[in-house]
Amino acid sequence: MNKSKKIKVFFLMLMVNILLIPQTYINGQEKVSDAWQDVAEKVNQQEFQSFHMKGTVGVKISSQNMTSDFGNLEIDTLVSNQPIALQMVAKIVSPFVGSEAVGFETYAKEGFNYTYNTETNEWTTSEWTVSEEEILESLQASFENVSNELAKNEITPESQDFINKYFTLEEKGQDYHFKLKKDIDGATFYNDLDKAIDLKQLVQESADKAIEQSEDFGQAIDQNYEKSLEELLNPEKFKEFFNMNPQMSVTYDSLTGLIKNFSFMIDMNPKVFVDSVSEVDQSNLPELISISASFDFDQYGETFNIQVPLEAMQTSEENSTED
Repeated sequence: MNKSKKIKVFFLMLMVNILLIPQTYINGQEKVSDAWQDVAEKVNQQEFQSFHMKGTVGVKISSQNMTSDFGNLEIDTLVSNQPIALQMVAKIVSPFVGSEAVGFETYAKEGFNYTYNTETNEWTTSEWTVSEEEILESLQASFENVSNELAKNEITPESQDFINKYFTLEEKGQDYHFKLKKDIDGATFYNDLDKAIDLKQLVQESADKAIEQSEDFGQAIDQNYEKSLEELLNPEKFKEFFNMNPQMSVTYDSLTGLIKNFSFMIDMNPKVFVDSVSEVDQSNLPELISISASFDFDQYGETFNIQVPLEAMQTSEENSTED
């Protein structure tokens, strides 16, 4: 992943963390403060549980005052905690991949992953590198760590000023709808954020967590991960990100503290891709790339009977026989 792409991914994840994890040190107007605190206390009482997530990601390209669809991703996911299992069905619709949608299916259950796509019309299988118990323990530990952080009360005047300046609250029925404000100067945002939270500590904790998770799942991690994050944490990079007009919001159920929706939109300057495409392709880049996404979460705590398709099971058995 080149540096420009890392910038977009890091700042997007940073904003997701700020919005999706309503930590009590990010506070502000009395009404917003009460809502954040209310959600934090309820999340602190929850445990990791099954849920359903359904979402869409859309990409549009614009040139010479004309806008067209580049592609759309639709995704539907079930996550079960007892037993640990996953079902994800997705499809991509784009004029650049043909007249028909490209479909994907992924199942994870009882120690195996099963993946299928309509392009190859084949199933592939792989074995988990850790046990179901270890996965559940890791997920529960992560959830408890977040809950413990939420239980802390470290409200500072700087934190209050930060949330008051950059976030709004709208109450819709029993929902809390938090939204990032518009027309934000990235350099000022960086300075205010640095006053509200310790960015160096954030980088260190992110790196430590990435290393821990990579070890839990038997995967290697980039040794320069922490250094890469540090290089992105400066006013200029924040300014570049906010020049792309990010719009982000998150909705929580005020009765349970559980997330119900996360949405974002961003306008990207195609120049960020210059380093990764040929000179010929550079001349074909659009003037603007707009990305929008919305994810809904529901069915918390429900029991899902996730079934791996028979064709996938047969492929796994055939591969085992060949080995």
